Amino acid sequence: MTGITGMHLNDYVLVVADDDPAVCASYVELLAAKGYVVHTCGDGARAVALCREFRPAVALIDLDMPVMDGFETARALRADPDLVDMRIIAITALSDERSSARAWEAGFHEFLAKPVPVSMLLSIVRPTRELQGVIDAIKRPA
Repeated sequence: MTGITGMHLNDYVLVVADDDPAVCASYVELLAAKGYVVHTCGDGARAVALCREFRPAVALIDLDMPVMDGFETARALRADPDLVDMRIIAITALSDERSSARAWEAGFHEFLAKPVPVSMLLSIVRPTRELQGVIDAIKRPA
């Protein structure tokens, strides 16, 4: 997906940031089986670095993490002009109204309470990949 800056985001790569290694492992298992390359980390600062390095179209970010929480992470990602088109999804155990409002203000596109049903997670991740397929088909010479 080419954004406003012309930089390409990788539609087959995801970043998952969660300080629970079991949660990261479950996302890797699920999403890798669907053809995605998944990079994981346990804190927001590392998530920002991974997003800048691998340019995923989607980042799944827990809100309650060490070093840099999910809210700070989203703000840092939104401030990066090369990642302006990246979708940022909050996946969290913090399911109260205040956390939801803070997530929207920080720049998240979606706010999902754990545990996230597999069908819901895939419905959020898949459209980015399918949209890129349509864009690629349109760009191909006849």
